[in-house]
Amino acid sequence: MPSPARRRRRRVSRPIGLTVPQYASLEVLRQRPGVSNAELARATFVSRQSVNVLLRGLESAGLVTRVVAEVEERMLSTLDVTERGSLRHLLRGCLAGLRA
Repeated sequence: MPSPARRRRRRVSRPIGLTVPQYASLEVLRQRPGVSNAELARATFVSRQSVNVLLRGLESAGLVTRVVAEVEERMLSTLDVTERGSLRHLLRGCLAGLRA
């Protein structure tokens, strides 16, 4: 059975077309811009493989962007919330609903 907090998140995220993991990802990205895929997976309690699928959906919806950069001969991907995916625009209602 889902926890009360998860039920609240589901109740407020569903009307704007987000799943709970998508909502959680946007919240983490808002708080920690530029976080890596692996860090996002740890923060949202999903596998790195699942976070990649989740991010593809958020990216195709225009809610996040990935920036790939070469650092010390490795390609690293960092993530940022777009204006469309920003909490000011998209999640204001979710946050208000969670406080209710």
